[in-house]
Amino acid sequence: MIYAREKVFGVISAIMMCTLLGAETTASADVVLFDFGRGDTGISDLRTEGNWNNVHSIQEAAGGGTGGVGVRVADAITDAGVVTTVDLNVTNDFSAVNAGGVVASDVYASSAQRDSFFVTGSDGAQIRLEGLVPGEAYDLTFFGSRAAGSPPGRAFQVDIAEHEAVTLDAANNADQTVSIDAVLADSNGFIVLDITAVKDFGYFGVLEIEGKFDAVPEPSSLGLTVAALTCLMMRRF
Repeated sequence: MIYAREKVFGVISAIMMCTLLGAETTASADVVLFDFGRGDTGISDLRTEGNWNNVHSIQEAAGGGTGGVGVRVADAITDAGVVTTVDLNVTNDFSAVNAGGVVASDVYASSAQRDSFFVTGSDGAQIRLEGLVPGEAYDLTFFGSRAAGSPPGRAFQVDIAEHEAVTLDAANNADQTVSIDAVLADSNGFIVLDITAVKDFGYFGVLEIEGKFDAVPEPSSLGLTVAALTCLMMRRF
């Protein structure tokens, strides 16, 4: 009897382990999109609907607020609507937010093109991507736009360790993007981006990440599995 009980518990333990390990499955290459900008009630159309992740200023009121430390998106969704383990964390302040981008193409949703976080020449911001697959390579694409008549510098620069920096002039930009490809997530599943203004201002509006992401398990599937195993144990003993 003791042997039979140990055997059944061993089988149950193995099933539960497989369930838990399989709950976070790594999907094939997918895309995660982040829209940076205003989330205040004064401008109602700047939250990008659909399968986007909105990174909005702390101040949710007229005036926009700032893209400061504490702005965070947890469990980002892919462009197919799959909930992932990916988090975005602003770890060093942007200067402020803006809603004056050019909306003249379909490279991204118009609400994502229109708004942005920005940095000034004397400041720099930092974003940490978390919950990525350690050692996995990701392609990162950046977009920013700022309508301007006779503009001073509007370009931003993105630096990632062990990769060549990229810059993008956001002045009257409608469809240009820049990318850093094959960025490896570190052993913690992190990628850190340092964002600075090339001259006066740098407008950072969209971050696109392509790669493999762990999906967050559905609570219902885990609950059903545990319930089934509990019933099996009760019937056996």
